[in-house]
Amino acid sequence: MLTLFPQDKAVRTYVEYLSPSNPREDEALAFDKAKLLELAKRPHGKDKTRVLRSLTVTTVFPNGLASRFYQVAYQPLTDEAAAEARQYLTQYEGSKQSIELRAARVYRTDGSVAEAVESGESAAHNPAMAMYTSVRAFAVTFPRVSPGDVVEIRYRIDDVASRNEVADSFYDIEFLQARSTSLSSELVVIAPKNRPLTTFVHNLPGVKQTVTEQGEQRTYRFVAENVAGLSVEPNMPPDGELLGQVHLSTFKSWDDLAKWYYGLARDQLDVDDEVRKQAKEIAQTAKDDASKVRAVYKLATELRYVALELGIEGIKPRRCALTMARGWGDCKDKATVIVTLLRELGIPANLVLVRTQMRGDLPKGSPPSLSAFDHAIAYVPSLDLFLDGTAEGSGSRELPEMDRDAVALVVSETGGKLVRLPNAPAGASPHVRKIDVGFAQDGSATFSFETTVAGVNAAAWRSRYHAEGTRRDRAARDLGTFFGTVEVAKDGVTVRDAEDIEKPIRISVKGRAPAAARREGDGISIPVANSLDLVRSVASLSSRQNDVVVGALTSSEEERTIRLPAGTKVRRLPTAANVTSYFGYAEIAVSSENNKVVITSKLALSKSRIAPSEYAAFRDFCQKVDDALSQRLVVGP
Repeated sequence: MLTLFPQDKAVRTYVEYLSPSNPREDEALAFDKAKLLELAKRPHGKDKTRVLRSLTVTTVFPNGLASRFYQVAYQPLTDEAAAEARQYLTQYEGSKQSIELRAARVYRTDGSVAEAVESGESAAHNPAMAMYTSVRAFAVTFPRVSPGDVVEIRYRIDDVASRNEVADSFYDIEFLQARSTSLSSELVVIAPKNRPLTTFVHNLPGVKQTVTEQGEQRTYRFVAENVAGLSVEPNMPPDGELLGQVHLSTFKSWDDLAKWYYGLARDQLDVDDEVRKQAKEIAQTAKDDASKVRAVYKLATELRYVALELGIEGIKPRRCALTMARGWGDCKDKATVIVTLLRELGIPANLVLVRTQMRGDLPKGSPPSLSAFDHAIAYVPSLDLFLDGTAEGSGSRELPEMDRDAVALVVSETGGKLVRLPNAPAGASPHVRKIDVGFAQDGSATFSFETTVAGVNAAAWRSRYHAEGTRRDRAARDLGTFFGTVEVAKDGVTVRDAEDIEKPIRISVKGRAPAAARREGDGISIPVANSLDLVRSVASLSSRQNDVVVGALTSSEEERTIRLPAGTKVRRLPTAANVTSYFGYAEIAVSSENNKVVITSKLALSKSRIAPSEYAAFRDFCQKVDDALSQRLVVGP
């Protein structure tokens, strides 16, 4: 029975019951109490918590399914950490895995031992994102934990599905580093010799690797000791990119992975009469390929986003016809709609698996694995255009920020290609403003404000100003950055092209600012540009260990006309400036005539990520930009 279904947990448990009571092979690798307490006596640094032992033993069966044993032991070192240590959380796939708690105890500093008081599980849904999944959250709760105590958990997660959803393939990513120091981290993978694993180690310079063979099994072992915790800095890449990790996969190439995924999704690209009817309607009004692509993209983005990632549907898209009939789908469903309709219209298109910026960059050298990806979009080769069906409110050439510069796998019947998605230059996402503001001697002002937004930020502005009833309130809040408290006139907000995602959105606002300037002696001081305060927002540290993630590349251009209060004159004009660097540029130009001053300012960032070796120069650039754009105009009698 176990030869046919090695993952059958009930049969394996029964066989173990009939056999002599020897410890399981994988669980025998766990550290005992004495060894854990010995680790707990070692001197500690400034960590609030440290990991004493992190062990994962994965036994891979010939069909690619697996059984996993975990031992986690950690030591809280502060009162705050001790309070947090009372609960341990993990997750498993409820539709195809089972979880079993093998031990959960607290070794107190006084020598006593306390068992966990309860354990339980719940659905890991995220209704806020309309995401419903078969993943289950499992929690273990302990009694009182004090600083210096040792918390130990042992548990198993076993694949119990009747078959492997990815044929007989196996892939995984295991992290051997945490945000706090790990004294002993170990990964052991036991796999059939006839299913060789490609392994890859990232950001673990001191790891010890061994491969041994016994009978029909090959054992891969990775041991890392005294692994420093991840340095946490503002604007750093996600943990999934930086943490020390081990990748394993039976896929031999990205080409093989793409072929397999195409085989999984191929039947979902079929059409029915309703799909053909929709394609014909599009063809009647859209006469060229670009117009057809825009029409299909608009249809896909208008489908409601709902993710029901239950079982195989976590990786396999639903049929285009089903998604269109229901009117909702997740990322891969929407991508399938785009690809299916475009093919029906005679335009070649491909599914694309994406590792979004929310996961961080894919470590160079990683073996092929579905674990690398968390998103799906479509690609149109003839236009060299990537389309994200979940990007509601974005134009067909406005990839959302999470997709830009992301690693992706273009999938086709003949194989695949690992690519990096376009990261459009700053000029493709302009934010243009024209401001006319007239001041009174008390610092109050009346103003007109016009802005045009295109590119990566346009979707957020379309969404923000979509509802007519909230526009005045939104405008008052947004313009607070420019003028402080703002009173928007009753009919003072005009929005144009908010519904047309292929056009920039244009917004006009008229109103009054009671305190747009500040007093300076008997005169007033007036801001002349919108400073992003770059040093504070992206360069606040004196040095860096990790990259700075700046985000999508954007540009801004502003013309600000300042009309002086009656009976006043200019006392101090801002100085013209031009800051140009590898990282971007900023300009400010000033002209003064009679009772008005016109300031033109520009800012663009040309790098979305800054390496630690570049950081000092980048911080200097940010400071110069801030100095230029934070200047003020001073006027008085």
